Amino acid sequence: LPAPWAVLATALAGLAAGVVLGRLRPPAPGAVPEASPPSAAPGPGASPAGPRAVVLPGGPPSDVAREMEGAILGAFRGDAADPAAQAARDAAFAKVRDLVARWGASAPRHPLAATAWWRAALGRALPTGEGEPRGILETSVRFLGQDLPLVLSVPEGPGPFPAVLAALGGGDLRGEVGSRYGPILGSHLVAAMGPGEALAGDPRTLLLALGEAARRYPVDRDRVALDGTGACAAAVADLATDAARQFCGAVLRVPPPGGPLSENLALFPVLTGEPPAGDRPGAVGGWIGALPPRRCADPRNPWAFATVTGERYRSFGHWFVVKRVRGSGPGRPVRVRIARDAGRNAVLLGTENVAEIQLLLNDEGLDLDQPVKVVHGGMVIEERRVGRSLDTLRAWAAQGEPGLVVAAEMAVRIPE
Repeated sequence: LPAPWAVLATALAGLAAGVVLGRLRPPAPGAVPEASPPSAAPGPGASPAGPRAVVLPGGPPSDVAREMEGAILGAFRGDAADPAAQAARDAAFAKVRDLVARWGASAPRHPLAATAWWRAALGRALPTGEGEPRGILETSVRFLGQDLPLVLSVPEGPGPFPAVLAALGGGDLRGEVGSRYGPILGSHLVAAMGPGEALAGDPRTLLLALGEAARRYPVDRDRVALDGTGACAAAVADLATDAARQFCGAVLRVPPPGGPLSENLALFPVLTGEPPAGDRPGAVGGWIGALPPRRCADPRNPWAFATVTGERYRSFGHWFVVKRVRGSGPGRPVRVRIARDAGRNAVLLGTENVAEIQLLLNDEGLDLDQPVKVVHGGMVIEERRVGRSLDTLRAWAAQGEPGLVVAAEMAVRIPE
């Protein structure tokens, strides 16, 4: 799993069309909103924004759904690392477990087979932003004993909001956010950090800005774009390859670093360089506003991810965890290609330098009521039943990506 600081910032990249070039014609920039005062917190007994219960085909009976609403919010909303609230979350999760048992007693399939229902229900457990200010505001995020300046631009409304994670080289972060992203400030949340020693030392520090925004506001982790300017452009290019699975697109103003990670830029659309002269201010925001969600959020979409052993090594690749590699010399490539074949009820794998992998499964493109095949290099290397587990779903939901609905895990050894 990612290091603890990265877990706080974990987001939900897929195979999208190559590199995007050319002139941009965004809508005219909108007015830059100032920070509005916090909205009034709901009174005792007030219901959360939105409908009282998630209703989708394959979901629970209506009586169970009504009770499940509050239980899921209690079990999954809030900071999972907060020990003061842990007892309340555990009690709410026990109620979820009882309700799932009631649901299963009258359902033709296991309740965790209803993946779309669980994704929607867990999405409701995102922070609401109630009591938090909106508009452009200056704040900070704590890292290794220091407060790193952070500018957030947050739209009005219930969300979840598409987001822009930005490292901006100018001294006036607030002004640069307004001029650069004007067309989309009414719909997108922007989390921006400026140049600094922490960011220069490790570009992944920028992920803390996304984590802080997602802790307070409802962020759509499948629609997070990456952008950087000036002295921060190189750090953003590095992060785009290092953490590619987290983004739906990236704006790169300098060439990305070489080496095995560069291929990860095929996972999402890329805008290279500054907009052509004569384009209106906010052109980058217009391009970002048109980006589709990252495709790897849907496990039925094939995708590939590369990392290298050593300091850059990342074991978690969205829908899999590399448990063991064959060799860990400095900079040795580790690659995984993954897809699902519904006709064969199979996970299709291609790997390099992987000895053991843990697959994260649900019923999208698979039927977990039947044995699941694992095909590697055209050969079936594993075939067995896997059990769905509510504890597994809870453990992965705690990673901060409610779209990652994991009903079962399957450890597989890759033959040499």
